[in-house]
Amino acid sequence: MVRIVKVQSKGGARSESVTVKNFGRKSVNLRRFVLRDADDHAIRLQTTTIKSKRSLRIVTGCRKGTKKAVRRGARYYACRSKQFWDDAGDVVELVNPKGALVSKKKT
Repeated sequence: MVRIVKVQSKGGARSESVTVKNFGRKSVNLRRFVLRDADDHAIRLQTTTIKSKRSLRIVTGCRKGTKKAVRRGARYYACRSKQFWDDAGDVVELVNPKGALVSKKKT
């Protein structure tokens, strides 16, 4: 079971992030999972796996020196140029490829 455990919504695209953790016993492929908010901002994840009992920090901005989504270690860079999550408060949802809500967290 994958859940959102932390949302860092303040700052620009390179500062804000959502941390998800796999509480299950098996690895989970997050391909085509979507992080979204009430304003219909959405980040669709590309092929990336999260191992059992591990966390993955999804950063809104790009990794320095890249211009596309990329994973480096425990970080996944979505490569968006603008801030995504609302500083004043937001609800972030993790949705699986079939459209079912997996996890939800308020900022």
